[in-house]
Amino acid sequence: MKNRLLLLAVLVSNLVFSQRMSISQVYEARSTGTSSFRNQTEIEISVSGDEVRKYKFARLATLTKAEDDQGFDMIGEKTSSDYAEVSGNSATIRLELVNASRKAETIKELSGTVKLFAPTEANGGLVKIKNFGSQVNKDLLPKDKELDVLFLTKESYELLVNEDKAKRDAELKKQTKEMQELAKGMMEIMDAFSFHDWSYPQINLMIKGDYNKLVDVKVLMPDGTEINRNGSSYTNNLKTYFFSEEIKPSYTMVLTVETSGAVKTIPLNMKEIVLP
Repeated sequence: MKNRLLLLAVLVSNLVFSQRMSISQVYEARSTGTSSFRNQTEIEISVSGDEVRKYKFARLATLTKAEDDQGFDMIGEKTSSDYAEVSGNSATIRLELVNASRKAETIKELSGTVKLFAPTEANGGLVKIKNFGSQVNKDLLPKDKELDVLFLTKESYELLVNEDKAKRDAELKKQTKEMQELAKGMMEIMDAFSFHDWSYPQINLMIKGDYNKLVDVKVLMPDGTEINRNGSSYTNNLKTYFFSEEIKPSYTMVLTVETSGAVKTIPLNMKEIVLP
């Protein structure tokens, strides 16, 4: 009987310590002002262990509860996070919450789920598109993916914009003259803010579905050299990736995509997190 209990204890220990979660840092700014910049709580969660080193990325997938010791709900607009790279056997996930009540000393409970992500070509997490420039306006992903990713050139992008504008104008003509003038002014402002700058080397992808599932985009030269990326932006379902040099259509694009076969979901459940 004792041997059985000992074996059970070892199995439970291995299950628990194969991946561990701990709070590495808590930043809090409480103010009587209304500025969101000065009223926020940021938490860094360290995910570590032998199991974690098998994966390349980790992120907060869902946040179902964040409550302080006064019963105040701390869940804000963001209930998930971007992927963080695994370094060694750990990754640091950053989470933004609204502030706790002024009397609170701890976050009583923080719960949700965390995803560990190990993309490969075999599990569908890595998709390589050779001569990607020939795939204009085509879905770059297999049909079984929960996401559509279309590659757009400047010409195809402008065509879509003009088609959208034509549809808006047609709908606008159905309104009263007063509404037409009001809507026209609003659309002019929107168009000004949505101006797209094509002066930098870039790749533009129109995304249909959860854009968070498109984790990364790389471009490889024929010899396999990766072109340095200088950031990205996202607006109106258009994800733009900027690069340090010209991108040729003959190059290979590598998409990192979150798929069920490449992900392991683990529970997040932490209690009595001390506030600073």
